[in-house]
Amino acid sequence: MLIIGTYNIQNKYYLKKYNGIEGKQDNVKLLNELLEKYHLNILGTQEMTSWYLKRCQKFLKNYHIVGKYRYPNIILKKFNETNSIITNYEIIKTKTLHLPFFPTITPRIITSALIKNKEGQEILFFNTHLSIGNSTVQKRQLNFIYKLLLTTKKPLILTGDFNMTIDNPNMKDFIHKLKKLDIARIPVLEKTYKNHTKEKAIDHIFISCHFELVKYQVIKDPIFHNSSDHYPIIAFLKINN
Repeated sequence: MLIIGTYNIQNKYYLKKYNGIEGKQDNVKLLNELLEKYHLNILGTQEMTSWYLKRCQKFLKNYHIVGKYRYPNIILKKFNETNSIITNYEIIKTKTLHLPFFPTITPRIITSALIKNKEGQEILFFNTHLSIGNSTVQKRQLNFIYKLLLTTKKPLILTGDFNMTIDNPNMKDFIHKLKKLDIARIPVLEKTYKNHTKEKAIDHIFISCHFELVKYQVIKDPIFHNSSDHYPIIAFLKINN
């Protein structure tokens, strides 16, 4: 069984009381509890700021963490973040690419990791966070990701905060195009952004035909309620031989 997930952990650069240093809620320890409680093998995260990443590297002793920052340096340290991939499997290689984002001002990225599980099977895991509020930019970003997925025949998983529900025309088109590649969206039909007024997910997981979905769950455990404005999604998968 392969247990994977996606989680926007929320950019709390303006809420340092949540970093565990000042004796308040420690989101990194809560993240570790999430990983351990649900036995997650691979988790795609979004909005991991530099202080959060450094703390994860210190406290998540049983996991590898990969993913570069969206800005090329740490000048904008408060606003810089990664789409880090966290896994307890071996990482063979990793890469972070920039998505098209102009004329919006915030760079967007996609991180990939080629991962080998305990059985020696290779999995290509992609994790991203798309722009919000500009449908033209979002369409270009989805097209970029689609072309990226075309370059591999390996078993692949795509996770992320897409800032779009399945009712969005761009997302509808993206889902349709991926179906032709035998890549399916896990059918989450409830909200994943807590402040959303409708029961619609903006966080999504896509899996190639190499996997069989056993079950999925949107985690609404009260212990994690204040650690983000998103709910994590986890999925239990079997790898087809």
